[in-house]
Amino acid sequence: MQGNYQAERYGSLVDNPREDIAVELKSWLDMKDENHRADLAKALLAMSNSGGGVILIGFIPQDGAWVADPAGPADLAAYSQDSVNQIVEKYAEPTFQCHVFQQRSASGHTFPVVVVPGEQPTPIRSKRSSPSGKHIKEHTYYIRRPGPASAPIQTAREWDELIGRCLRCSKVNLLDSIRQIFYGSEMPGVATPDEPYARLREWDGSSRKAWTRRVKERLSGENPSRFCLGTWSVSYEIDNQLPETTCPQFSDILRRVDSVNQGLRLWPVSGVPGLMPYVFDNVLECTMFDAGYTDGYHSPFWRASHEGLLFLVKGHREDSLSMRVEPGKTFDLSLPIYRITEALLHAERLTEILGVPESLVRFRFSWDGLSGRELQSGTRDVEPGRIAVQDSVSSEIQAEAQSIRYTLPELAYRASQPLYQLFALADLGVLVVTDIVKEVVK
Repeated sequence: MQGNYQAERYGSLVDNPREDIAVELKSWLDMKDENHRADLAKALLAMSNSGGGVILIGFIPQDGAWVADPAGPADLAAYSQDSVNQIVEKYAEPTFQCHVFQQRSASGHTFPVVVVPGEQPTPIRSKRSSPSGKHIKEHTYYIRRPGPASAPIQTAREWDELIGRCLRCSKVNLLDSIRQIFYGSEMPGVATPDEPYARLREWDGSSRKAWTRRVKERLSGENPSRFCLGTWSVSYEIDNQLPETTCPQFSDILRRVDSVNQGLRLWPVSGVPGLMPYVFDNVLECTMFDAGYTDGYHSPFWRASHEGLLFLVKGHREDSLSMRVEPGKTFDLSLPIYRITEALLHAERLTEILGVPESLVRFRFSWDGLSGRELQSGTRDVEPGRIAVQDSVSSEIQAEAQSIRYTLPELAYRASQPLYQLFALADLGVLVVTDIVKEVVK
């Protein structure tokens, strides 16, 4: 399932290529030309110092958009993980490891995707110049700047942001070490104050009614075929006085949150006709029913209020027509942790952009269509026969937004335990959850 998650996360990028702080597009490179390799090195170093991101190779700008570069190589052997990491080894100090794979687009083209880590405890500098001296210079710290562009650090603010990011990473690494020493397979005691969830529950309920209404309007008689096998959903509420914004302004803010999510966007703001958000009762809504598929997974619906309330619902990935398993029979072990983690990080980033990182955030996660499904995993051992009898379950957690990054495994564990217990009392343990969370963060 991890490979399917990877395809899901980055497939949208190759189908709808765009550049931002966390995504850089490049034309085909001559990987035997040292100046071309140095050009890639500069992008890798800048991306790593800016929190990580993705570099897609094989695109050129055309008429204000990005399209596939027709001058591609006969094969992609030169764009291997080893070759990219050899470039990092040659130009970066300290070094880091990139993940490189090939992603096929809906049009049938295949592109190298380089996932650059950003959780570094030390700023990365260049340890040599390119042969021409134009692409990268020795002993220089590069970052991503709005534009976007990869460029040397120039201001005190940029240094502050880089050092702050490294310090946060050091804290996360320290907490991971503590988990390994003290937690074992037991859940650490994370206290959640008994705060009211009434507003969030009301929002979740009204959002579900809106979703039902849109399904009937847009899908007519085909809606049973899409959603009869179950759904998962997430709602969250930012409990704080937020700056006043209009719906268009809040839409732009959500787009900024997208820019650091490296591919998979829970609340995407698309410019594609038919997939664009619209305003209904002073709330942003988006129905993203893919005409190419007739399953619930490809039919997400979301709502977002500028008062700090968000909602998303879609079908189970396991039931997608693109999967090779019988719909309605399996439940992947890792996917709920992926989704929970992504929602937590989305809230963290949104509060940062809104300027209210001290906010309390409440979350509600729900799953239905569970009865008769068996817990399975393609990467981890799962005892056979763990089949759910109960059909639906919800969980609620809350956290201070500015602490989410440091308590992701604990929060994901708490949010997911009511779900996994339905599968014959399954308990992943906080260390397993920590490993899955790391896959998302990377």
